[in-house]
Amino acid sequence: MTSRGAEKLERLLKQQEQLKAQIAAIQAREKEEERKKDTRRKILLGGILLAKVKRGEWPQAKLVDLLDRELKEERDRVLFDLPPLIKDASSAPPDSEPIAKPLSEHAPE
Repeated sequence: MTSRGAEKLERLLKQQEQLKAQIAAIQAREKEEERKKDTRRKILLGGILLAKVKRGEWPQAKLVDLLDRELKEERDRVLFDLPPLIKDASSAPPDSEPIAKPLSEHAPE
């Protein structure tokens, strides 16, 4: 390859790397923006649901039951004072029911 051809190839490869970096930066920004939107949606949904419970428009027991069924991570269950998930059914105490503090204690005023 001639030196002109090698120079041109080197320049094009450098441009290609710069374009790849620009594309990656744009994709990262878009991903971060969507993550922020998703977090905001979750916060708003939670606030709406807690407000409905506080106003008596949605039964607290129904929310606690939903949380008890859906939260699988122990650190998440602790936030709502839910009992730990029982890994082995034989170790479950008989007639045990989840005991949770009223959700109004978790909601900001």
